[in-house]
Formats: sequence, structure tokens, C-alpha cells
Amino acid sequence: MPGLQHVVLLDKIDLSARDILAQNGIKADVLEKFSEIPAETLQSLDGLIVRSATKVTAEVISKCPGLKIIGRAGTGVDNIDVGEATNRGIIVMNTPGGNTISAAEHTCFMVVALARNAANNNAIMKSHKWSKGAGQELMGKTLGIIGLGRIGLEVASRMQAFGMKTVGFDPIVAPESVAPLNVQWMTLDELWPICDYITVHTPLIPQTKDLVCSKTLALCKKGVKIINVARGGIVSETDLLENLNSGQCGGAGLDVFIDEPVKDWTLVDHPNVVATAHLGASTKEGQLKCGQEIANQFVDFATNASSINGVINSPALIASFSTENAPWLRLATSLAQLLSASTSETLVGDWKVEITGTEYPGNLKRFILTAVAAGVLKKVESNANLINSSGLAEKHGLKLSFAEDLTQGDVQPQLKITAFGKSISGVVMNSKPYLKTINDAVFTELFDLEVSSGRLFAGTLNTSDVASVLTSLQKIGLQRMNLATVGEKSTLVGVSQKSDDSLNKFGIFFAA
Repeated sequence: MPGLQHVVLLDKIDLSARDILAQNGIKADVLEKFSEIPAETLQSLDGLIVRSATKVTAEVISKCPGLKIIGRAGTGVDNIDVGEATNRGIIVMNTPGGNTISAAEHTCFMVVALARNAANNNAIMKSHKWSKGAGQELMGKTLGIIGLGRIGLEVASRMQAFGMKTVGFDPIVAPESVAPLNVQWMTLDELWPICDYITVHTPLIPQTKDLVCSKTLALCKKGVKIINVARGGIVSETDLLENLNSGQCGGAGLDVFIDEPVKDWTLVDHPNVVATAHLGASTKEGQLKCGQEIANQFVDFATNASSINGVINSPALIASFSTENAPWLRLATSLAQLLSASTSETLVGDWKVEITGTEYPGNLKRFILTAVAAGVLKKVESNANLINSSGLAEKHGLKLSFAEDLTQGDVQPQLKITAFGKSISGVVMNSKPYLKTINDAVFTELFDLEVSSGRLFAGTLNTSDVASVLTSLQKIGLQRMNLATVGEKSTLVGVSQKSDDSLNKFGIFFAA
């Protein structure tokens, strides 16, 4: 799958991204809106980079038949239909670190602005009135941070310089990991009542939608101040307005909204709201970093780099770029393709995957079934890959199971797949995948499964038919082949330039 030819950059991506792609041999067009992309370009582009303005919907994706990868120059991907992209086998990646400092600094600005009622005091002064309103110090106040990722922790370190106590919650962060950073981890139930300021730094997902609402604000101190520089919808705008009017919420700093651009200005117009137009990442430095980061990630993908960052919809794909995991995943896919080719039309049933021996990657079991599923499904889904195979397996009724036999001693690790009474196995040697057995046939000379061009085939047939089959294979450009004989049966595996379905009657099948 890797390899990129033509990428389109939208939403005023920093031009350094275009330059990085071009320097690495990737054609890059810069446009502002998706609607500006010419029809012929839609057919040829295989990469798309956006910021937050472009909505990469299912309809948009369907207009780009060759699309391989979608990049978000920023953190949030709620403007991308990740589910549709995954179903189509398209990578979605973001740049989680590019705008960290910009978003963190904007959050800190909001906290300070709320503390000193900066928006109102500025408006009063610009109306040529001399009026002194009281604010409050931040020293000794408690800041609650919901979401202890990069941005949340950068906010913590900066606000600690103001003398604030920082507490936080994140379901996937261990308390002991943030304690050295002077952040006290606590549950949400513990956090709500003690905070003077609460800032959210989470993605917008079902679990975080309307996280800050009347129910949770009722648990807070009277006059608590809320900051959202993450995603509109994490804070219920209707409930926030009610609590601002009642005084339960003393102020809000909002950079993001459910509707962008804003349609109903009532909340923004509230005197205790400091509002900006989704500017959290909008700094020259932030946009430069995001543009460069996403472009470099595209280059890493295109050139099969040893690692790839930012992929959000395929852990198996990330693993496939590791020099340790890659040959095992290629082995799993190739073995599954061969076994799938020899099965009946239906793939519904139990597919058992087993690893025996020692000295194979410890995290392999997390990804191996995805690779097997991708290989099996190539027979019926030409776009099956490490991104969409899990969903496709469920769709087609595949039941995949995994087992490992942690054999003691120095035993060469082996991968075996069994289905419909048939089996196939292979090993990895010198970072290359090799086929070892098909059913009871053991190949004394391991067969190299790396195929740069041509069609992989295998099958078991009557030994008396071997000569006739070899003649047919030579006619379609036989490149290499191994043979193992058990009794009156011979098993072949090889590579030919083309396929020939007429050989199916002998028991020879070509991998998809």
C-alpha cells in the first residue's frame, strides 16, 4: 500500500508542507477548498491534508477513488469521517504534537483573562470610560484539568508558575505518571467540587459530549470558571448559558463551539464570557509545526520508514512499519491468502492462528489476527488491508482465534493457520517470511514468500498430474517453485507471471 504520487493540501496549510512533499518526489497541489479540486485531480490524488475547515465526509471520500491517506494538520479529527475511511482501508492520521504549545498558551490566556475580567475591562476602556472592576489572583486557586495529554500537562506546568494547584483526571493516565509533574490525579467526582477553574482537553467522543453540563456544574463551587479550547460540544452551551445567568458559573473562556462559525451569538455576548474564533492552534509557529509534521508523516508512509506516527485508525499498520513486526505481519497475510485461495467460496467459519516457539515479538499477538484477516479477505474484498480487515472480518462472518505455545528452550518460532480442515505454516528468517508446510507436506527448502511481481500459487495434487501442471505453469510464466511429495500426493508452491483458473481442477489455486 505505501507509496504516494499526488497529495492535495487544503485549508491554507503552511506551504512548508508542500515543499517537504515535493522534495521527496510527491506531487503536491495547494488549494483552499475541496470544491476547487478539478475532477481529473480527484481521480488521481491518493493523499489529502486538511485543517479543521474541510469536512471530509463519506461523500467527499467517495469522490476520491484512489485515496490512501487523509492527514489532519492538528489534533482533532471530528471533521473527518474516520469510520468511512477505515471501512475503505484509508489511513487517517493527525499531528498530536504540532499545536501543543499554541493550544496550551491559549488556554492559559483564557484563565488569566477570566481572572481579571479582561474582556469587559477592555470593552469599557474602549468606550472611553474610566471604570475599575475587581478581579482575582490566581495564586492559591485550584485548576482542574480534564485530559492529561500533551496540552493538558503543558497547561499545568505554566499555571503552576502562577501558584495554582493543579489537579486532573484522565482515564488512560496513571496517577503515578503525573505526580512528578505536580498534578494530583483524581476522579471526576472528586475534581468537580474543589476547583476554581476547570479546563477540558479531550477529544469529542460520546463519552465526553456534554461532559460539562448542568448536572456536573451543580457539583462545582459556586462561581467556577470553565475553559474550553478543545472541541465544541464537550461543554453543553445551553447548560453553560443557564449557569452563567444563575451565577453558578462565574465565567467561561470559549475558543470552540458546536456550530462554527457561530450561528447563535447569545452565549458569546454574555458579559462573563471571553470568546475567540477557534484560535487555539492559530499561531504562525503552530501552523508551521503542524504542516511540517503532517508532511513528514506522509513521507514516512510513502517511503516505508521504520516507524510511522499519528495514525489513529490502525494499530496493526503502525506495527507493520516496525522492522521487528513487519516480516511477521507479511508472513501472516501471505499464508492467509494462500489458505483462503484453496477454500470454498464461503469464508464463514473458524480460522485458528497459532504461534509456537520462542523469540518472536512480544506484542505480535495484538496485531496478527488483523494481518491474517487482511490476507483471507483479499479473495472477496480487493481493498482489504491492515486498516479495514477487522471490520470486514465481522461483515463476512470470519471467526478468528489466537493461541500461543510458549515452548521452552531455543525453538524456532512458527506461525500456523488452520481452517476447514486445512493448514499452512511458515517462519521468519533474516527478517523475511518463508512458507514451511501445507497440510502434511513439509518443504525441505523453505519457500520465500516475498513477491515483488507475479502471482503466488499453491496446492496439492496427484503426483501423476505434476508434469501436466508444470507445462501449464510454464505457459503463464513460471518464475520459481518448490515441491514436496507425501505418498501419491505432491504439494506445489510458487510464483508465476499470471494466474490460470483452469488449474483449479488439479488443486492449484492463485492467491488474490
